[in-house]
Order: sequence, then structure tokens, then C-alpha cells
Amino acid sequence: MTGNDAFKAPSDLDKSKSSIGAIVNAALVIPWKINALDPAILFTTIYTALVYAIFYSFFEVFPLVYLDIYHMSLPHMGLVFLTAIVAALTIMPFYFIVTHFAISKPILSGTFPPPERRLIPALLGSLLVPTGMFLFAWTSSPHITWVPQVIAGVPIGFGLIIIFLQGINYIVDVYLIYANSALAANTFIRSLLGAAFPMFASQMYHNLRVAWASSVLAFITLAMIPVPILFYVYGARIRAMSLFIPKV
Repeated sequence: MTGNDAFKAPSDLDKSKSSIGAIVNAALVIPWKINALDPAILFTTIYTALVYAIFYSFFEVFPLVYLDIYHMSLPHMGLVFLTAIVAALTIMPFYFIVTHFAISKPILSGTFPPPERRLIPALLGSLLVPTGMFLFAWTSSPHITWVPQVIAGVPIGFGLIIIFLQGINYIVDVYLIYANSALAANTFIRSLLGAAFPMFASQMYHNLRVAWASSVLAFITLAMIPVPILFYVYGARIRAMSLFIPKV
């Protein structure tokens, strides 16, 4: 900013931080230590990875529902994925409004709100995902029109987007200098689960059928509802026990 090369960051002065051992520790050790020892990142990672994997499982279940049950053509089945776009365009104004009044406005006025404010939309998202999943599960019948199935995709999309966005933002707000390590571990586990789910989702849906297989996932997301509530209420206490969150 000044054009004066005499100004240096502490990391530039401490050459030990650029050693191979320090780089390996920061890139490969710290992310897993954070996940194993820190409850905040552990549960956030599990939750975001779960909703990420559920989204990818739809690539396996949609053909079973719309091709086998409703006998749609492949292009028509593909149009169903547009519900994700509808969900995103619908939920984002709500997300922007909450972020503006809960986060941005206090910061502009000189007050820094606690990171748990980020979780306000996630409280709604945690309710929407199991609601949409149960609706999707028990309307997948040739005796019921495909309309409720498509409608179910909207609350699922709402919840997945909000939980994912707020989970990532919460990690960044909480971990500060360790945010990159926390996000690296989150991304790895999320991607791993997202890759694994489609590998067994087809067998699960064939063996349990669409209703019960979707219900299993819905019950899992139902069990996860207390997570954002607990972090919103007790987040400060949980952060105080962390070994990695900078004390600022």
C-alpha cells in the first residue's frame, strides 16, 4: 500500500515458518488435528459433507423416480434439476437480507457480531432438508403425480445451499489464521463423501426402494437439526474450549 519495501509481515521475518517441516505441518497435519480435536470444525464438517453427499445421491435416485416410476424421457428428467436453480434464486434474497442485518450492518457500525450470527439461516435450512426429503420419499409412487416430487426439491435445495454456505462462512469467521487448514480438511472430507455416496446410493435405493432409502437420509438430517441450534446457543463456550481458534 505504501510502496515501501521496508515494511514486512511477521511471517517474512520468521524464516522458520517457510521450512519444509513447517509447510508439511500446516498443509497436512494441522487440518486433521483440527478435525479430530475441535468439536466446532468436526460437526461443521460432518454436516456440510452430509448435505453435499445427499445432493450427489440425487444423480442416482432421479432416474429411478422419473424414468422408472413416472416414465419420463431423459431430457424431461434432466429438467427436474432446474429445481436447484429455482431454490438458489429464491433463497438467496433471504440469505442476503439476514447477512446484511445480522453481519454487515453491525460491522459497518463498528460492532463485530459473534460468528454464531452466521448460523441464523442454517437454523431454517436444517428444518427444510428433512421436510423436503420426507416429502420426496413418500410421494414417489405411480399413483401420485410427479408434481409433489418436483416441489420437494425446492426446500431440499433451500436447506442444502444455506447449510453449505453458512458452514463455510462460520469456519472462516471462527478460525481466522487457521481458516485455510480448516477449509482444506472440510473440502477433502466433503468431496470424499460426495464421491462415495453415488457409489452405493443406487444399491441402497434399489434394495430399500425410494421411499425408505430417502427416509433413511431424511432421518439422518433430522438427527442433525440440533447441531446448528447448539452452536448458535453455546457457540461461545464451544469456541472457548478450542485449541486452534485464535483468542482475539
